Parts: sequence; structure tokens; C-alpha cells
Amino acid sequence: MANDLTELVYSELKQELNRLKAEVQINSQVERALVSDSIPAYTLATAPLAAQGGLGNGSSYISLAWISNGRRPGEGAGLGTGVLAFYDTLSNTWIRIDTYTAVTV
Repeated sequence: MANDLTELVYSELKQELNRLKAEVQINSQVERALVSDSIPAYTLATAPLAAQGGLGNGSSYISLAWISNGRRPGEGAGLGTGVLAFYDTLSNTWIRIDTYTAVTV
């Protein structure tokens, strides 16, 4: 009986520990600023994706970045002068905030 109780308590503690580890992992990948005085800048090729971690999850916070070679309307391929974008977790892409379309270069 004592052995069964020990196994039950251990199993519940292990589940709680795994839940907390997952929560810590999510929170450790996020850099939060107290003030928003700057936004990181990347080229589209160097902008981080989910595999690199540290990106907003899209529900409680988002990641913004200046994609320095992103194309604005009317700019030709390879001639982008930069756009402000947010990271979309569902599509694993950077999305222009003005048109809600994927950033292109």
C-alpha cells in the first residue's frame, strides 16, 4: 500500500515538474524590455525563426523586427528599403505589419 502511494505521489510530482519545465522553457526564450525604444534589425535571411527560439508565441506577446531588405509596395526584387514586421508562429514567417503579407526581398 505504501509503495502504491509513493508511486502515485511520484507520478503526480513528475507530471507537475514536466509542466513547469515546459513553462520555464517558453519563458526563457523571451526577451522582454521594460521600455520599447528600439526594435532589432535583420535582413530576411538572418531574421530568427522558431528553431532559434526567443520569439513571441503570438498569443501573449509578439516579436517585432525591422527587416532591412524587405520590399515596400512598388520596390523591385532585391531593392527593398526595409519594412516593420512581426513573427507569425503559425506560418513560421515574418509578416509585414502594413499589409499582413509575408515579407519579400
